[in-house]
Amino acid sequence: MKILVIPMDDRPCTYDFPLQIGQIYGAEIIIPPKDKMGNLEKIADRDFLINWTKDFKDLDGIVISSDSLAYGGLISSRRNYQSFEEIIKYLNVIVQIKKNNPDLQIYVCSTILRISNSNENQEEKEYWKDYGKLIHDYSLATDKNHLINDDDYDQYVTDLLINPNTSNSEINKIKKLIPLEILKDYIDGRFRNFKINKLLIKWVKEGFIDYLSICADDSSQHGFNVVEKRILNQIVNSNEKIKDKINIYPGADEAISAMLSGLINRKNNFSPKFYPVYSKLSQGDDLITMYEGIPLKNTLVNQIKVLNGEITDNLDSANIILYIYTHQNKQVDHYLNAAYHKETEPVLDKIKDEFIDYLSKDSEKEIVLIDLAYANGADNSFMSKLIEKVDIKKLSSFSAWNTTGNSLGTALAHSSARYISKKQNIKSEKIHYKFLYERFFDDWLYQGFSRLNYVYKNGYNLSTDQLLKLKDIYSEDIKKITSNNKSFRNISIREINFPWNRPFEISVEVE
Repeated sequence: MKILVIPMDDRPCTYDFPLQIGQIYGAEIIIPPKDKMGNLEKIADRDFLINWTKDFKDLDGIVISSDSLAYGGLISSRRNYQSFEEIIKYLNVIVQIKKNNPDLQIYVCSTILRISNSNENQEEKEYWKDYGKLIHDYSLATDKNHLINDDDYDQYVTDLLINPNTSNSEINKIKKLIPLEILKDYIDGRFRNFKINKLLIKWVKEGFIDYLSICADDSSQHGFNVVEKRILNQIVNSNEKIKDKINIYPGADEAISAMLSGLINRKNNFSPKFYPVYSKLSQGDDLITMYEGIPLKNTLVNQIKVLNGEITDNLDSANIILYIYTHQNKQVDHYLNAAYHKETEPVLDKIKDEFIDYLSKDSEKEIVLIDLAYANGADNSFMSKLIEKVDIKKLSSFSAWNTTGNSLGTALAHSSARYISKKQNIKSEKIHYKFLYERFFDDWLYQGFSRLNYVYKNGYNLSTDQLLKLKDIYSEDIKKITSNNKSFRNISIREINFPWNRPFEISVEVE
Protein backbone atom coordinates (compact mmCIF):
# COMPACT_ATOMS: atom_id res chain seq x y z
CA MET A 1 0.00 0.00 0.00
CA LYS A 2 1.27 3.45 -0.96
CA ILE A 3 -0.03 6.39 1.08
CA LEU A 4 0.85 10.08 0.94
CA VAL A 5 0.76 11.94 4.28
CA ILE A 6 0.83 15.68 4.98
CA PRO A 7 1.26 15.98 8.77
CA MET A 8 0.29 18.87 11.06
CA ASP A 9 3.87 20.01 11.68
CA ASP A 10 7.37 18.63 12.28
CA ARG A 11 7.01 17.30 15.84
CA PRO A 12 7.66 13.59 16.44
CA CYS A 13 4.03 12.96 17.46
CA THR A 14 2.64 14.45 14.25
CA TYR A 15 5.42 13.59 11.77
CA ASP A 16 7.32 10.51 12.97
CA PHE A 17 4.45 8.62 14.63
CA PRO A 18 2.30 8.22 11.49
CA LEU A 19 5.40 7.40 9.45
CA GLN A 20 6.34 4.57 11.86
CA ILE A 21 2.78 3.28 12.27
CA GLY A 22 2.41 3.07 8.50
CA GLN A 23 5.70 1.18 8.29
CA ILE A 24 4.51 -1.27 10.98
CA TYR A 25 1.71 -2.20 8.60
CA GLY A 26 4.24 -2.44 5.78
CA ALA A 27 2.95 0.54 3.83
CA GLU A 28 5.10 2.86 1.77
CA ILE A 29 4.55 6.23 3.45
CA ILE A 30 5.34 9.27 1.30
CA ILE A 31 5.85 12.30 3.52
CA PRO A 32 7.21 15.81 2.82
CA PRO A 33 10.74 16.75 3.94
CA LYS A 34 10.62 17.72 7.60
CA ASP A 35 12.19 21.12 6.92
CA LYS A 36 9.19 22.04 4.74
CA MET A 37 6.76 21.55 7.64
CA GLY A 38 5.63 24.13 10.18
CA ASN A 39 6.79 24.37 13.77
CA LEU A 40 6.80 26.79 16.69
CA GLU A 41 8.88 29.37 14.81
CA LYS A 42 7.85 29.09 11.17
CA ILE A 43 4.93 28.15 8.96
CA ALA A 44 5.04 25.29 6.48
CA ASP A 45 5.97 26.01 2.88
CA ARG A 46 2.39 25.72 1.63
CA ASP A 47 3.26 26.34 -2.02
CA PHE A 48 5.79 23.53 -1.87
CA LEU A 49 3.25 21.17 -0.29
CA ILE A 50 0.67 21.90 -2.97
CA ASN A 51 3.13 21.28 -5.81
CA TRP A 52 4.69 18.29 -4.05
CA THR A 53 1.38 16.41 -3.90
CA LYS A 54 1.21 16.49 -7.70
CA ASP A 55 4.45 14.52 -8.10
CA PHE A 56 3.09 11.11 -7.08
CA LYS A 57 0.97 8.63 -9.00
CA ASP A 58 -0.69 5.28 -8.24
CA LEU A 59 -1.45 6.15 -4.62
CA ASP A 60 -3.82 4.09 -2.46
CA GLY A 61 -4.73 7.07 -0.33
CA ILE A 62 -3.86 10.49 1.01
CA VAL A 63 -4.02 11.65 4.63
CA ILE A 64 -3.92 15.44 4.95
CA SER A 65 -3.79 17.91 7.80
CA SER A 66 -5.87 20.80 6.50
CA ASP A 67 -4.15 23.05 9.07
CA SER A 68 -0.85 22.52 7.24
CA LEU A 69 -2.32 23.40 3.86
CA ALA A 70 -4.54 26.22 5.07
CA TYR A 71 -2.36 27.94 7.67
CA GLY A 72 1.06 26.30 7.55
CA GLY A 73 0.63 24.14 10.67
CA LEU A 74 -1.32 23.70 13.90
CA ILE A 75 0.43 26.58 15.68
CA SER A 76 0.07 28.84 12.65
CA SER A 77 -3.69 28.18 12.66
CA ARG A 78 -3.84 30.12 15.95
CA ARG A 79 -1.69 33.00 14.69
CA ASN A 80 -2.83 33.44 11.10
CA TYR A 81 -4.16 36.84 9.92
CA GLN A 82 -5.14 35.87 6.37
CA SER A 83 -8.71 36.12 5.12
CA PHE A 84 -11.05 33.21 4.49
CA GLU A 85 -10.68 33.76 0.73
CA GLU A 86 -6.86 33.65 0.89
CA ILE A 87 -6.92 30.44 2.93
CA ILE A 88 -9.27 28.68 0.52
CA LYS A 89 -6.76 29.16 -2.32
CA TYR A 90 -4.44 26.72 -0.52
CA LEU A 91 -7.14 24.24 0.48
CA ASN A 92 -8.56 23.96 -3.04
CA VAL A 93 -5.78 21.52 -3.93
CA ILE A 94 -7.89 18.86 -2.15
CA VAL A 95 -10.70 19.38 -4.66
CA GLN A 96 -8.28 19.34 -7.60
CA ILE A 97 -6.64 16.09 -6.47
CA LYS A 98 -10.03 14.40 -6.18
CA LYS A 99 -11.21 15.65 -9.56
CA ASN A 100 -8.03 14.31 -11.17
CA ASN A 101 -8.15 11.01 -9.20
CA PRO A 102 -11.82 10.21 -8.46
CA ASP A 103 -11.04 6.73 -7.05
CA LEU A 104 -8.30 7.98 -4.71
CA GLN A 105 -9.24 7.86 -1.00
CA ILE A 106 -8.70 11.29 0.59
CA TYR A 107 -8.74 11.58 4.38
CA VAL A 108 -8.59 15.05 5.95
CA CYS A 109 -8.01 16.15 9.53
CA SER A 110 -8.95 19.62 10.76
CA THR A 111 -9.14 21.27 14.19
CA ILE A 112 -11.54 23.51 16.05
CA LEU A 113 -9.52 26.48 17.28
CA ARG A 114 -8.69 26.04 20.96
CA ILE A 115 -9.11 28.65 23.73
CA SER A 116 -6.17 28.42 26.13
CA ASN A 117 -7.06 29.14 29.78
CA SER A 118 -3.90 31.15 30.54
CA ASN A 119 -1.81 34.11 29.45
CA GLU A 120 0.88 31.79 28.07
CA ASN A 121 1.38 32.95 24.48
CA GLN A 122 4.12 30.62 23.22
CA GLU A 123 1.62 29.03 20.81
CA GLU A 124 -0.81 31.94 20.42
CA LYS A 125 -0.89 35.46 19.03
CA GLU A 126 1.27 38.06 20.76
CA TYR A 127 -1.62 39.69 22.61
CA TRP A 128 -2.44 36.44 24.40
CA LYS A 129 0.23 37.22 27.02
CA ASP A 130 -1.92 40.10 28.28
CA TYR A 131 -5.47 39.10 27.40
CA GLY A 132 -5.56 35.30 26.96
CA LYS A 133 -7.19 34.46 30.28
CA LEU A 134 -9.72 37.29 29.85
CA ILE A 135 -10.65 36.09 26.34
CA HIS A 136 -11.08 32.57 27.72
CA ASP A 137 -13.30 33.84 30.56
CA TYR A 138 -15.33 35.93 28.10
CA SER A 139 -15.88 32.88 25.88
CA LEU A 140 -16.84 30.74 28.89
CA ALA A 141 -19.28 33.29 30.32
CA THR A 142 -20.92 33.91 26.94
CA ASP A 143 -21.73 30.21 26.50
CA LYS A 144 -22.67 29.54 30.15
CA ASN A 145 -25.10 32.47 30.15
CA HIS A 146 -26.76 31.13 26.98
CA LEU A 147 -26.10 34.30 25.00
CA ILE A 148 -25.24 32.19 21.96
CA ASN A 149 -28.07 30.42 20.19
CA ASP A 150 -26.61 27.60 18.09
CA ASP A 151 -29.00 28.43 15.25
CA ASP A 152 -27.92 32.09 15.23
CA TYR A 153 -24.16 31.73 15.79
CA ASP A 154 -23.26 33.33 12.46
CA GLN A 155 -25.45 36.34 13.22
CA TYR A 156 -24.15 36.57 16.79
CA VAL A 157 -20.55 36.78 15.58
CA THR A 158 -21.48 39.37 12.94
CA ASP A 159 -23.30 41.50 15.51
CA LEU A 160 -20.42 41.15 17.96
CA LEU A 161 -17.91 42.43 15.40
CA ILE A 162 -20.12 45.45 14.70
CA ASN A 163 -21.56 46.16 18.14
CA PRO A 164 -19.81 44.35 21.01
CA ASN A 165 -22.14 45.52 23.80
CA THR A 166 -24.41 43.01 25.53
CA SER A 167 -27.05 43.18 28.24
CA ASN A 168 -25.10 40.88 30.55
CA SER A 169 -23.17 42.74 33.27
CA GLU A 170 -20.72 39.86 33.92
CA ILE A 171 -19.69 39.73 30.28
CA ASN A 172 -19.54 43.50 29.88
CA LYS A 173 -17.25 43.67 32.91
CA ILE A 174 -14.81 41.25 31.28
CA LYS A 175 -15.04 42.93 27.87
CA LYS A 176 -14.14 46.34 29.25
CA LEU A 177 -10.74 44.89 30.14
CA ILE A 178 -10.05 43.67 26.56
CA PRO A 179 -9.24 46.26 23.85
CA LEU A 180 -11.98 46.18 21.24
CA GLU A 181 -9.60 45.67 18.29
CA ILE A 182 -8.07 42.62 19.99
CA LEU A 183 -11.44 41.08 20.78
CA LYS A 184 -12.61 41.64 17.22
CA ASP A 185 -9.41 40.14 15.79
CA TYR A 186 -9.82 37.06 17.96
CA ILE A 187 -13.50 36.57 17.05
CA ASP A 188 -12.75 37.15 13.36
CA GLY A 189 -10.02 34.46 13.42
CA ARG A 190 -12.30 32.02 15.22
CA PHE A 191 -15.12 32.55 12.76
CA ARG A 192 -12.81 32.08 9.76
CA ASN A 193 -11.70 28.71 11.23
CA PHE A 194 -15.35 27.78 11.83
CA LYS A 195 -16.29 28.58 8.23
CA ILE A 196 -13.40 26.46 6.95
CA ASN A 197 -14.64 23.48 8.98
CA LYS A 198 -18.13 23.97 7.52
CA LEU A 199 -16.58 24.06 4.04
CA LEU A 200 -14.75 20.78 4.66
CA ILE A 201 -18.04 19.17 5.71
CA LYS A 202 -19.56 20.48 2.47
CA TRP A 203 -16.71 18.87 0.52
CA VAL A 204 -17.54 15.53 2.16
CA LYS A 205 -21.14 15.94 0.94
CA GLU A 206 -19.87 16.71 -2.56
CA GLY A 207 -17.55 13.68 -2.60
CA PHE A 208 -14.20 15.49 -2.59
CA ILE A 209 -13.26 14.14 0.87
CA ASP A 210 -13.85 10.49 1.78
CA TYR A 211 -13.32 10.81 5.54
CA LEU A 212 -13.05 13.90 7.74
CA SER A 213 -11.95 14.24 11.37
CA ILE A 214 -12.54 17.58 13.11
CA CYS A 215 -10.60 17.60 16.34
CA ALA A 216 -11.55 19.71 19.36
CA ASP A 217 -8.06 20.67 20.50
CA ASP A 218 -7.76 21.30 24.30
CA SER A 219 -11.49 21.67 24.89
CA SER A 220 -13.63 22.05 28.02
CA GLN A 221 -17.36 22.07 28.82
CA HIS A 222 -18.18 25.64 27.73
CA GLY A 223 -16.93 28.28 25.30
CA PHE A 224 -16.98 29.33 21.66
CA ASN A 225 -15.15 26.13 20.69
CA VAL A 226 -17.81 24.01 22.41
CA VAL A 227 -20.59 25.94 20.65
CA GLU A 228 -18.86 25.40 17.30
CA LYS A 229 -18.49 21.70 18.03
CA ARG A 230 -22.23 21.45 18.78
CA ILE A 231 -23.16 23.27 15.56
CA LEU A 232 -20.84 21.18 13.41
CA ASN A 233 -22.25 17.99 14.96
CA GLN A 234 -25.77 19.19 14.17
CA ILE A 235 -24.80 19.75 10.53
CA VAL A 236 -23.29 16.26 10.32
CA ASN A 237 -26.09 14.45 12.16
CA SER A 238 -28.75 16.04 9.98
CA ASN A 239 -27.39 14.26 6.89
CA GLU A 240 -27.49 10.46 6.93
CA LYS A 241 -25.19 10.21 3.90
CA ILE A 242 -22.21 11.78 5.68
CA LYS A 243 -22.69 10.70 9.33
CA ASP A 244 -20.32 7.75 8.98
CA LYS A 245 -17.75 9.79 7.06
CA ILE A 246 -17.19 12.58 9.62
CA ASN A 247 -16.03 12.41 13.21
CA ILE A 248 -15.88 15.39 15.60
CA TYR A 249 -14.10 14.60 18.85
CA PRO A 250 -11.36 15.66 21.35
CA GLY A 251 -7.81 15.29 20.10
CA ALA A 252 -5.35 16.78 17.61
CA ASP A 253 -1.73 15.62 17.70
CA GLU A 254 -2.62 11.92 17.35
CA ALA A 255 -5.18 12.43 14.59
CA ILE A 256 -2.99 11.80 11.53
CA SER A 257 -1.77 8.49 13.02
CA ALA A 258 -5.35 7.44 13.78
CA MET A 259 -6.61 8.40 10.33
CA LEU A 260 -3.77 6.53 8.67
CA SER A 261 -4.68 3.36 10.56
CA GLY A 262 -8.32 3.93 9.70
CA LEU A 263 -7.49 4.23 6.00
CA ILE A 264 -5.44 1.01 6.14
CA ASN A 265 -8.27 -0.82 7.93
CA ARG A 266 -10.94 0.32 5.49
CA LYS A 267 -8.78 -0.62 2.50
CA ASN A 268 -8.53 -4.10 4.06
CA ASN A 269 -12.26 -4.27 4.96
CA PHE A 270 -11.15 -4.75 8.55
CA SER A 271 -13.00 -3.51 11.64
CA PRO A 272 -10.88 -4.11 14.78
CA LYS A 273 -12.80 -5.05 17.91
CA PHE A 274 -11.50 -3.59 21.19
CA TYR A 275 -12.35 -4.93 24.66
CA PRO A 276 -11.69 -2.25 27.34
CA VAL A 277 -10.72 -3.18 30.91
CA TYR A 278 -10.75 -0.69 33.82
CA SER A 279 -9.97 -0.96 37.50
CA LYS A 280 -12.82 -2.08 39.72
CA LEU A 281 -11.83 0.79 42.05
CA SER A 282 -11.95 3.58 39.47
CA GLN A 283 -14.71 5.53 37.73
CA GLY A 284 -13.91 3.60 34.57
CA ASP A 285 -15.21 5.10 31.37
CA ASP A 286 -17.34 7.66 33.23
CA LEU A 287 -14.20 9.61 34.17
CA ILE A 288 -14.23 13.23 32.94
CA THR A 289 -10.68 13.77 31.69
CA MET A 290 -8.67 16.99 31.58
CA TYR A 291 -8.62 19.26 28.51
CA GLU A 292 -11.63 17.48 26.99
CA GLY A 293 -14.61 18.06 29.29
CA ILE A 294 -16.45 14.85 28.32
CA PRO A 295 -16.53 11.29 29.74
CA LEU A 296 -13.70 8.97 28.78
CA LYS A 297 -16.17 6.58 27.11
CA ASN A 298 -17.12 9.28 24.59
CA THR A 299 -13.50 9.93 23.66
CA LEU A 300 -12.84 6.19 23.35
CA VAL A 301 -15.85 5.58 21.09
CA ASN A 302 -14.85 8.43 18.78
CA GLN A 303 -11.19 7.45 18.59
CA ILE A 304 -12.18 3.88 17.73
CA LYS A 305 -14.63 5.17 15.11
CA VAL A 306 -11.75 6.86 13.26
CA LEU A 307 -10.06 3.45 13.00
CA ASN A 308 -13.20 1.84 11.56
CA GLY A 309 -13.31 -0.19 14.76
CA GLU A 310 -15.82 -0.96 17.47
CA ILE A 311 -15.99 -1.67 21.20
CA THR A 312 -17.11 -5.12 22.24
CA ASP A 313 -18.19 -6.42 25.65
CA ASN A 314 -17.48 -9.97 24.52
CA LEU A 315 -13.88 -10.93 25.23
CA ASP A 316 -14.00 -13.92 22.89
CA SER A 317 -14.87 -11.75 19.87
CA ALA A 318 -12.24 -9.10 20.65
CA ASN A 319 -9.10 -8.65 18.57
CA ILE A 320 -7.38 -6.36 21.06
CA ILE A 321 -7.71 -5.92 24.84
CA LEU A 322 -7.31 -2.35 26.11
CA TYR A 323 -6.09 -2.14 29.69
CA ILE A 324 -6.99 1.45 30.59
CA TYR A 325 -5.26 2.50 33.82
CA THR A 326 -6.94 5.48 35.52
CA HIS A 327 -6.87 7.28 38.85
CA GLN A 328 -9.41 6.27 41.50
CA ASN A 329 -10.70 9.85 41.62
CA LYS A 330 -10.10 12.54 39.02
CA GLN A 331 -7.39 13.01 36.42
CA VAL A 332 -4.97 15.88 37.15
CA ASP A 333 -1.97 17.24 35.23
CA HIS A 334 1.03 16.15 37.29
CA TYR A 335 3.40 18.07 34.98
CA LEU A 336 1.78 21.39 35.89
CA ASN A 337 1.39 20.27 39.50
CA ALA A 338 5.15 19.71 39.64
CA ALA A 339 5.89 23.09 38.05
CA TYR A 340 3.64 24.89 40.55
CA HIS A 341 4.54 22.68 43.53
CA LYS A 342 1.00 21.37 43.92
CA GLU A 343 0.50 18.04 45.62
CA THR A 344 -0.55 15.15 43.36
CA GLU A 345 -2.67 12.42 44.92
CA PRO A 346 -1.15 9.00 44.19
CA VAL A 347 -3.02 6.13 42.59
CA LEU A 348 -4.07 3.45 45.05
CA ASP A 349 -1.61 0.57 45.35
CA LYS A 350 -4.54 -1.81 44.88
CA ILE A 351 -5.14 -0.41 41.39
CA LYS A 352 -1.45 -0.73 40.47
CA ASP A 353 -1.37 -4.34 41.66
CA GLU A 354 -4.64 -5.06 39.88
CA PHE A 355 -3.21 -3.95 36.53
CA ILE A 356 0.10 -5.74 37.04
CA ASP A 357 -1.91 -8.88 37.68
CA TYR A 358 -3.91 -8.30 34.47
CA LEU A 359 -0.78 -7.80 32.40
CA SER A 360 1.17 -10.67 33.95
CA LYS A 361 -1.24 -13.26 32.66
CA ASP A 362 -0.70 -14.95 29.32
CA SER A 363 -3.17 -13.97 26.63
CA GLU A 364 -3.81 -15.12 23.08
CA LYS A 365 -5.16 -11.66 22.34
CA GLU A 366 -3.18 -8.56 21.48
CA ILE A 367 -2.91 -6.46 24.66
CA VAL A 368 -2.47 -2.70 25.07
CA LEU A 369 -1.68 -0.58 28.11
CA ILE A 370 -2.92 3.02 28.17
CA ASP A 371 -1.92 4.97 31.28
CA LEU A 372 -4.43 7.79 31.83
CA ALA A 373 -3.91 8.24 35.58
CA TYR A 374 -2.53 11.73 34.94
CA ALA A 375 -2.36 14.11 32.02
CA ASN A 376 1.11 14.67 30.53
CA GLY A 377 2.96 11.49 31.34
CA ALA A 378 2.77 8.04 32.89
CA ASP A 379 2.50 7.21 36.58
CA ASN A 380 6.13 6.52 37.53
CA SER A 381 5.24 4.58 40.67
CA PHE A 382 3.12 2.17 38.64
CA MET A 383 5.61 1.89 35.79
CA SER A 384 8.51 1.14 38.14
CA LYS A 385 6.55 -1.83 39.48
CA LEU A 386 5.36 -2.91 36.04
CA ILE A 387 8.75 -3.23 34.36
CA GLU A 388 9.99 -5.45 37.19
CA LYS A 389 7.13 -7.93 36.83
CA VAL A 390 5.93 -7.76 33.21
CA ASP A 391 7.82 -8.30 29.97
CA ILE A 392 6.80 -5.17 28.08
CA LYS A 393 7.55 -6.82 24.72
CA LYS A 394 4.27 -8.71 25.08
CA LEU A 395 2.36 -5.45 24.60
CA SER A 396 1.00 -4.44 21.20
CA SER A 397 1.16 -0.82 22.29
CA PHE A 398 1.73 1.52 25.22
CA SER A 399 0.80 5.19 25.51
CA ALA A 400 0.63 7.82 28.25
CA TRP A 401 1.30 11.22 26.72
CA ASN A 402 -0.38 14.62 26.93
CA THR A 403 -4.20 14.32 26.81
CA THR A 404 -6.48 11.30 26.97
CA GLY A 405 -7.32 11.67 23.27
CA ASN A 406 -3.63 11.84 22.34
CA SER A 407 -2.84 8.66 24.30
CA LEU A 408 -5.87 6.70 23.17
CA GLY A 409 -5.53 7.60 19.50
CA THR A 410 -1.83 6.70 19.36
CA ALA A 411 -2.23 3.37 21.16
CA LEU A 412 -5.25 2.34 19.11
CA ALA A 413 -3.55 3.23 15.82
CA HIS A 414 -0.35 1.39 16.76
CA SER A 415 -2.10 -1.75 18.04
CA SER A 416 -4.40 -1.90 15.02
CA ALA A 417 -1.46 -1.69 12.61
CA ARG A 418 0.40 -4.31 14.65
CA TYR A 419 -2.59 -6.67 14.64
CA ILE A 420 -3.23 -6.52 10.91
CA SER A 421 0.49 -6.80 10.07
CA LYS A 422 0.71 -10.05 12.07
CA LYS A 423 -2.42 -11.42 10.44
CA GLN A 424 -1.00 -10.69 6.99
CA ASN A 425 2.45 -11.99 7.96
CA ILE A 426 4.10 -8.62 7.30
CA LYS A 427 7.64 -8.68 8.73
CA SER A 428 7.77 -5.43 10.69
CA GLU A 429 8.79 -6.54 14.19
CA LYS A 430 11.81 -4.27 14.28
CA ILE A 431 9.89 -1.04 13.63
CA HIS A 432 7.09 -2.20 15.96
CA TYR A 433 9.45 -2.77 18.90
CA LYS A 434 11.32 0.43 18.10
CA PHE A 435 8.08 2.42 18.35
CA LEU A 436 6.97 0.54 21.48
CA TYR A 437 10.23 1.22 23.32
CA GLU A 438 10.24 4.85 22.26
CA ARG A 439 6.81 5.26 23.86
CA PHE A 440 8.15 3.90 27.16
CA PHE A 441 11.25 6.09 27.06
CA ASP A 442 9.18 9.17 26.13
CA ASP A 443 5.74 8.81 27.76
CA TRP A 444 7.03 7.24 30.95
CA LEU A 445 10.72 7.82 31.62
CA TYR A 446 10.93 11.36 30.23
CA GLN A 447 7.46 12.77 30.81
CA GLY A 448 6.57 10.86 33.97
CA PHE A 449 9.95 10.87 35.70
CA SER A 450 12.96 12.87 34.44
CA ARG A 451 11.02 15.95 33.30
CA LEU A 452 8.65 15.80 36.25
CA ASN A 453 11.49 15.93 38.77
CA TYR A 454 13.32 18.66 36.89
CA VAL A 455 10.38 21.04 36.45
CA TYR A 456 9.59 20.64 40.15
CA LYS A 457 12.98 22.18 40.90
CA ASN A 458 13.22 24.65 37.99
CA GLY A 459 9.72 25.40 36.62
CA TYR A 460 8.75 24.68 33.01
CA ASN A 461 10.14 27.79 31.29
CA LEU A 462 13.69 26.49 30.96
CA SER A 463 16.73 28.21 29.50
CA THR A 464 18.87 26.55 26.84
CA ASP A 465 21.45 25.61 29.49
CA GLN A 466 18.74 24.07 31.66
CA LEU A 467 17.42 22.06 28.70
CA LEU A 468 20.92 20.66 28.14
CA LYS A 469 21.10 19.77 31.83
CA LEU A 470 17.71 18.05 31.63
CA LYS A 471 18.92 16.11 28.58
CA ASP A 472 21.99 14.92 30.54
CA ILE A 473 19.83 13.85 33.49
CA TYR A 474 17.44 12.01 31.18
CA SER A 475 20.35 10.25 29.46
CA GLU A 476 21.60 9.01 32.84
CA ASP A 477 18.10 7.79 33.75
CA ILE A 478 18.01 5.83 30.49
CA LYS A 479 21.36 4.22 31.27
CA LYS A 480 20.11 3.07 34.65
CA ILE A 481 16.99 1.49 33.15
CA THR A 482 18.79 -0.23 30.27
CA SER A 483 21.44 -1.57 32.66
CA ASN A 484 19.20 -2.80 35.45
CA ASN A 485 16.00 -4.09 33.85
CA LYS A 486 15.75 -7.17 31.65
CA SER A 487 12.95 -5.68 29.50
CA PHE A 488 15.32 -2.95 28.33
CA ARG A 489 18.50 -4.90 27.68
CA ASN A 490 19.96 -4.77 24.17
CA ILE A 491 18.40 -1.32 23.75
CA SER A 492 20.48 1.75 22.94
CA ILE A 493 19.55 5.35 22.24
CA ARG A 494 20.66 6.78 18.93
CA GLU A 495 19.55 10.36 19.46
CA ILE A 496 17.82 12.67 21.98
CA ASN A 497 16.79 16.22 21.20
CA PHE A 498 14.20 18.88 21.96
CA PRO A 499 12.57 19.53 18.55
CA TRP A 500 10.94 22.80 19.60
CA ASN A 501 13.65 23.83 22.07
CA ARG A 502 11.39 23.47 25.10
CA PRO A 503 10.78 20.73 27.70
CA PHE A 504 7.21 19.93 26.64
CA GLU A 505 8.16 17.43 23.93
CA ILE A 506 11.27 15.37 23.28
CA SER A 507 12.49 13.24 20.41
CA VAL A 508 14.12 9.99 21.51
CA GLU A 509 15.25 7.48 18.88
CA VAL A 510 15.72 3.88 19.98
CA GLU A 511 18.00 1.36 18.32
